[in-house]
Amino acid sequence: MTSTVVHWIDLFARKHIESDHFLDQKLADIHNNPVESKNVEEPEHYLFSSSIDYSGIKGQIDLDLLD
Repeated sequence: MTSTVVHWIDLFARKHIESDHFLDQKLADIHNNPVESKNVEEPEHYLFSSSIDYSGIKGQIDLDLLD
C-alpha cells in the first residue's frame, strides 16, 4: 500500500515550466482530462474549462489567455 501512495503522490509532483512548449503540453493535458475521463466529447464542451476560451469562444470566466 505504501508504494501505491508514493506512486499517486509522484503523479502530482511539481514540475518547473522552462519552455513554452512544455507549458503548451501541460495546458493541453489539463484541457483533455475531461475528454479522457469520458465526461465530454470535446475539451470545449467541459463547462469549467478554459479550453473554450482558447478555441476563440468567450467562456463563463474572464481570463487572461497565455500567448
